[in-house]
Amino acid sequence: MTTFTHRLAFATVFTACICSFSNAKPLVIDDKSITNSFVKSMEEFVGTEGVPSAEELSKSVKELKTTKSGIPLPSPPGLAEDTSYKELSRSVFLIASVYKCDNCDNWHQGGSASAWCLGEDGVLVTNAHVFTGAHGGAMGVIDRTGRCYPVIEIIGSDLSKDIAVFRVKAEGLRPLRIGEAAEVGSPVTVISNPSGNYFLRTSGDVARYSKGAGMVKNGTATWMSITADYAQGSSGGPVFNAAGEVVGMVSSTRSIYTKPKKKADGQLQMVIKSCVPGGSIRDLFPITDTKVGN
Repeated sequence: MTTFTHRLAFATVFTACICSFSNAKPLVIDDKSITNSFVKSMEEFVGTEGVPSAEELSKSVKELKTTKSGIPLPSPPGLAEDTSYKELSRSVFLIASVYKCDNCDNWHQGGSASAWCLGEDGVLVTNAHVFTGAHGGAMGVIDRTGRCYPVIEIIGSDLSKDIAVFRVKAEGLRPLRIGEAAEVGSPVTVISNPSGNYFLRTSGDVARYSKGAGMVKNGTATWMSITADYAQGSSGGPVFNAAGEVVGMVSSTRSIYTKPKKKADGQLQMVIKSCVPGGSIRDLFPITDTKVGN
């Protein structure tokens, strides 16, 4: 009787687990729908008061060069209990411009990149190079649910370290927390928008920290290399540690090829993926007497 009871209890639990798994639905991203929603929403923002053009934002970033944000680092929320993709991706955005071509009267989405939320009142972070080459009627961000917000100002910038802090017209966003420096070898994940594949998650490890050339002539910067994959469109994407804190931000890649007698015959050996360390982002905010960050 006892054995039968145990078997019955196990069968009940097993069945419940099967039902639970069968009812769980993955988060499905519709790339085309996001692009269409972005363009449609941004059409309404172009030319409205308080929404600068992409060229004006580009000029603002270049003029700031290396300028602290002027606002305190937003008070971070406590460590997230839920560090799942579904939860963390709520705070990641696609950022792009809209422009008109010479062949039609329609607005089109410009080259896209990635950004992430640092303040619930619309403070976001991405790479400085996302803005420096921007053109078009306006720039904006969109989340995975299709909510779109226009970029209204650049708050701070460091061109050499490839950081831009900006504000969008939004409230009630879910901010992320900047964590302490991740150890070499520790696991990290990236959520970004490589080549139109929006809100893609990849994983890897911290490979090393290095001192090297910055993104401007004669500039220097500290870079964090990781093994998690990313590509064009991932620029500005957050790098997360296991606790869901931002420990870095995607910046650039450098491909290493073999060196045969004929340069054209070179074969790709590996790709070095360089990221902005979280500490460099924190440095863009003025130090206050109030304890912020960690």
